[in-house]
Amino acid sequence: MKQLFFAATILCCSQPLLAQNNYPASGNVGIGTNNPQTALQIGEQFINNENNVLTFPGVYNFEKLHLGQGGNGSNFIEFINHASLTHSYSAKMGTNVDRFGNGLYIQVAPAASSHGALVYGDNPGIFINASNQVAIGTNNTAGYKLAVAGNMIATKVKVKAQNNWPDFVFEPLYKLPSLQELESFIKENKHLPDMPSAKEVSEQGIDLGENQAKLLQKIEELTLYIIDQNKKLEAVQQQLKDLQHKK
Repeated sequence: MKQLFFAATILCCSQPLLAQNNYPASGNVGIGTNNPQTALQIGEQFINNENNVLTFPGVYNFEKLHLGQGGNGSNFIEFINHASLTHSYSAKMGTNVDRFGNGLYIQVAPAASSHGALVYGDNPGIFINASNQVAIGTNNTAGYKLAVAGNMIATKVKVKAQNNWPDFVFEPLYKLPSLQELESFIKENKHLPDMPSAKEVSEQGIDLGENQAKLLQKIEELTLYIIDQNKKLEAVQQQLKDLQHKK
């Protein structure tokens, strides 16, 4: 008897929903639509409706999980949590062509007194474009696999070794410029040979691996200059000793 009553209750509760949405044949469930195309559909297709959102409330009145549409076809998941008893913050992940272009964005809104007062910035925290390029603090990767708009700090950074590591400086056939040639170049160009100028760095930036190799090349060349000058100094000292012995 109890089982019959339970079945009748389910049937009575479900009949208005089926009749209202007119889809008993397909078995699909629709909310805000009379023509659901999937097992569960919220809202109509081809309509810009920002109210097509699922909400899962939390413990406090400003703790929520939102899942839905953000307008003009954009979709998002938003996590709202409490920063204190009177303030909440939120993180949002989604797609929004109008704001950031084709790709996936992640943003965090600073704490505010209510969900309605939360404000997301103009730039995404992280953005992955349609070419799988990653940007931090911007949606413009400038063609690089990783672009960072702002400062970056790390406990360790490793750059893949260059193919032409400058140990060739110590090869017997390497032609070391004379100090006179080096002085002339510096006077004319205001920077060391093979090194970028201040203007080039300002306009193009520097390649860390390449620049490190060039700096090492200059250190190795400087080492050779020091060795050569030391040999000349020792030769002069020896000549002075020889002169003193002849006296």
